[in-house]
Amino acid sequence: MKNLNTDKKLGILDWGIGGLGFYRLLKKSRPEVPVLYFSDAGATPYGKMEKSSLIHRIEKILSYMIAERCDRICIACHSASIAMPFIQNIGVPVTNVMQHTIQLLQNLPPSLILGGRGTILSGMYNLEGRNDLLRIAQPLSAFVESGDLDSKELIRQIKKIVSFPEGEKIKNIQNIVLACTHYVALSSQISAIVGLEYAIIDPVEFMLTWVEKNWNLQYSVRQNVLPDIFLTTGSRDSFIESSKVAFDLIVDPDSVIHVDEAVFASQDSSRNQQENSSFDNIANTLR
Repeated sequence: MKNLNTDKKLGILDWGIGGLGFYRLLKKSRPEVPVLYFSDAGATPYGKMEKSSLIHRIEKILSYMIAERCDRICIACHSASIAMPFIQNIGVPVTNVMQHTIQLLQNLPPSLILGGRGTILSGMYNLEGRNDLLRIAQPLSAFVESGDLDSKELIRQIKKIVSFPEGEKIKNIQNIVLACTHYVALSSQISAIVGLEYAIIDPVEFMLTWVEKNWNLQYSVRQNVLPDIFLTTGSRDSFIESSKVAFDLIVDPDSVIHVDEAVFASQDSSRNQQENSSFDNIANTLR
């Protein structure tokens, strides 16, 4: 499948439906911007993927999105963002939610940071001079991806993840930063458990502010061409159903296309990957 249409588009990449939070904010502010959204839910969750596999996969998907006329790409996934410093010569402007979260944290008081396994263990949010609490909340994204926002097991998992051991509340934690774009769908559930005194912060809001300020979002869209396209390596039905439950988005089924692995997995790559770089070194360059 090539050239879904010939018009240029803004690309949004996430492992699953989490990036729809960014999509929803974008369309509220700039409804005329045509979007190609790529959900890679058919793959292993990025937070569980090995570094080399993650880099290789993100590179392939970016190449595919560029071939489909994305001239700018927003990576609305913290775990996918980890790969970006290792991928060179992309060819189009790319921004990622992790870089905006790092900048955001510089101006926040100590926070509880919730993220996937890969995100937290990468060390990217272990910022010098801060006294944040970092928690792995990997199970939560699977609940959101399946459209489960209220089961007893979900609530049990949230309580387990956000509970404060004796004495930790005195560390002046005032915010909960959602370092996984899926978690915004659980904002009210998290607030109900930890209390309203904690502000829930979704970094994609700050990424959108940056995008609108720094990128030219003037696109020419032909009449009778569906502007928004949703690609998924996972289940079309699950994508459509969970989008409604988690983000209150009604997605036109005709705009959701299943992408077979073979479509982009066979693409040749000419980009240099810095395989020997450590996450620690990369993290330092972003801070």
